[in-house]
Amino acid sequence: MISSKIYDGFLLGLGFSIPFSIFYALTTVVTTNYMMSDYRVENEAPNYGITIENMRIEEAEGKYIVIGEVTNTLDRNQSLIYLEAEFFGDNNLFIDKCSGRLGGELMANSTRNFRIRCESPIFNYETYSVKVIDDNVKFLSHI
Repeated sequence: MISSKIYDGFLLGLGFSIPFSIFYALTTVVTTNYMMSDYRVENEAPNYGITIENMRIEEAEGKYIVIGEVTNTLDRNQSLIYLEAEFFGDNNLFIDKCSGRLGGELMANSTRNFRIRCESPIFNYETYSVKVIDDNVKFLSHI
């Protein structure tokens, strides 16, 4: 008698828990996909309408300064443009990076000079690249 009540209670609990578990799993997957849709990693670089050109390296006090030009190719002004320079050695191995911010606004269809001062000394680099960084999304402009 008691064992049949325990068995019936077990079946009743199992009957409720299976649909609830399926409902919970589906809503979790759907909600997570919806919330993370803004954080997708894309294979292709987004077009921020910024090009980097005429880059060169200068040395001052044992540290490097990356100088160049940024051009806004869009029909609207852009601000808060962050730049990052990466240095690579033999076999394209990463050595170091440094970053800076372009002050003020970059007007539509205009070009401005930029300057990134690297605080740590960088030795024996073979190549370098400069990236435009917008939050956590990056795209490359190699030289």
